Amino acid sequence: MSKEQTAAIVPSIGAPVELRQVPIPTPGAHEILVRNVAIAVNPVDWKLQAYGLWLKNFPTVLGSDVAGVIESVGPEVTNFKAGDRVTGYSGVIYTDHLEDGAFQQYTILRDIAAAKLPQDYDFRKAATFPMTLATAAHALHGKDTLDLPLDFKAATGEAFLVYGASSAVGNTTIQVARNLGFTVIAVASASHEAHLKSLGAAHFLDRNDPAVGEALDKILSTHKLYLAYAIDTITGGDSFDLAAALLSRAPSVQKVAGGKKKLALVLPLPEGKQVPDNVEVVIISAYSCFNAQPDIGKYIFNTYLPESLEKGTLVASPPIKIIEGGLASTQQAWDISKKGVSGQKLVIEV
Repeated sequence: MSKEQTAAIVPSIGAPVELRQVPIPTPGAHEILVRNVAIAVNPVDWKLQAYGLWLKNFPTVLGSDVAGVIESVGPEVTNFKAGDRVTGYSGVIYTDHLEDGAFQQYTILRDIAAAKLPQDYDFRKAATFPMTLATAAHALHGKDTLDLPLDFKAATGEAFLVYGASSAVGNTTIQVARNLGFTVIAVASASHEAHLKSLGAAHFLDRNDPAVGEALDKILSTHKLYLAYAIDTITGGDSFDLAAALLSRAPSVQKVAGGKKKLALVLPLPEGKQVPDNVEVVIISAYSCFNAQPDIGKYIFNTYLPESLEKGTLVASPPIKIIEGGLASTQQAWDISKKGVSGQKLVIEV
């Protein structure tokens, strides 16, 4: 194997991507080296390029979602071997180390952040899971979010509301919440209703319906449901106001701390927003599954995802859109993501 690889380097904050040759890293303890076959795009990629945010070390390689074949494993790795087909969450977003970024030929993954794939599973579809699944998992199971046990099973009549359900995170959260036994209520634009119900949403609300609140009331009363938990997968524009208003008006069994319902947000609460008195806002941090709360990452990636793919209880969604050109198309893919993508997940092949 060559000692160097091609990487999509971001030289500095705000600078465009440059293809460069960088050393192929060696995995350390509890790490694996993956030869990437497919890499998925997330909105945070272009945001980190544009603003740096919490990343300090530039030049760097961005990206969180990879799928490929294990090239080698480091010391103390017991559940993976060279040749295994995997998908995983690459950790540059919390380690700030170039070798942990996705958009290159080889990426280092922690063993708790990788999942084995069924033998014939499409790498391009597999690459769409890591960020969305880690986000859903931290929302549902994080000690600082909804704090549901990993073995949680919802009670009869317990509903879960997914606002922004047509997003990639929304699509995954619908499935994970359904698998936990929740009656899932999806909120999105009307054109997405059939697809979201095919993923496991029991009920659908049109976010553009002026009477959406009354529609929720009818669903809850007709089906004898109560609602204590929700996620806003957008947290921009008016999404928080609408999600919070829906959660606030719904009847619930007061089973959460302080008697308040919980609304999980994918971004910090927008400045100036008013939180209803009976709602507590919690902030999702997907990478907490691998540093602050590694028990979540280990279970979700080492056990839950492989088993769910084998059983067919978790499917890649929304549909993928391949951006042609390999790593050379990285900047193009991020630019498309920045303009806004609906009902698709962008993927490049390596």
